[in-house]
Amino acid sequence: MPRQARVEAADPGQRDELLTVRAAIRRLPAWQRAVLILRYHQDLPEREVARLLRIPVGTVKSSANRALTRLRRDLRAPLADRADSRRTSP
Repeated sequence: MPRQARVEAADPGQRDELLTVRAAIRRLPAWQRAVLILRYHQDLPEREVARLLRIPVGTVKSSANRALTRLRRDLRAPLADRADSRRTSP
């Protein structure tokens, strides 16, 4: 199923959250995105990510940590605001 079709298939609240998360991921530097996608989306072990990207395992670990920290920071307010608006909506 194409990516866009999956977004449209989600309910409106989930769709907004998905688009918010995707936008935050796109704002990451390319090398951090690559590490996150290989490590967590493709579920590859750190050693395999390091081999594919030709970087040390320690760099994979620190890159993933920095990327996740940035995503948590960037998404904290937008996702909290959406959750609050769903609770207060009739």
